[in-house]
Amino acid sequence: MPGLLCNVDKENKIKHMNFLFSLAASFSVCITAHATDWKGIAELSDQSGRTYLDVSSVVQEGLYRKAWIMWDYVQLQHLNDSATAIYMSNKTLTYFDCNKRKVEYVQTSYFKVPHGDGSPVASPSRQFDPADLANVVSGSMDDIHLKFVCDISLKGP
Repeated sequence: MPGLLCNVDKENKIKHMNFLFSLAASFSVCITAHATDWKGIAELSDQSGRTYLDVSSVVQEGLYRKAWIMWDYVQLQHLNDSATAIYMSNKTLTYFDCNKRKVEYVQTSYFKVPHGDGSPVASPSRQFDPADLANVVSGSMDDIHLKFVCDISLKGP
C-alpha cells in the first residue's frame, strides 16, 4: 500500500489503516457467512438435470424450514418461454412446512451457466406468506426436497 497513505498525517494514517483493516475483516466475514455446502439430492426424472441442496442454508424459522435448492440442467432453459432469456441453472430459496407437507418458492435466481455460477440473468423474489404454501405432490421433486430438508438434524442455538 505504499503511496496510498503517503500524504496523510500520522493520526489520519492510523484512522485510515484502522478503516482498511476493518474493511478487510468485514470482507472475510462476508465470505465466511456465505460459504455453501451443496449436496446432490436427485436426478430429474427425464434425465434433463439434477438438483442440489445447500445443506448449510437449512434453518428453522418458527414453524417452517427454509433452504436454497439449486437446479442444474443439461440443456438451455427458456425463462417464461422467452427466446432470449436463457439459463442453465437456478437457485431457489424455498420454505418448507414439514408437518403439513407444503412448500413455497420465494426467490429464484437464474444463471446462464451450470452450478449457479456468475451473475444471475434474473432474480425475482417476494415475501414469504404461509397462506401461499402449496401442497406437495407425492413422488414429485418437491416431495424429494421436502423429505431431505425436513430429515436434516439442525444444531441448537
